[in-house]
Amino acid sequence: MIFGSVTRQGVYKPDNKNICELLISKISSEELPHKYGKKTIIILKIDNFEYEAGVHENKYGQVWISDRVICFV
Repeated sequence: MIFGSVTRQGVYKPDNKNICELLISKISSEELPHKYGKKTIIILKIDNFEYEAGVHENKYGQVWISDRVICFV
């Protein structure tokens, strides 16, 4: 299981939906394919829905999932 937290990044104007990023814990990040400066595409499954998402890493080693992951809050 991968652990992290959801952050809201603002509103996507065409759909007026909240854009979210999933910040991944340092320990859990080892379970995901990631490399600094390169987005790796993964399929993220939440309940019965699948999303195409991107795994990113910044220069400090923080890993997050973003892209097409949109929260319907």
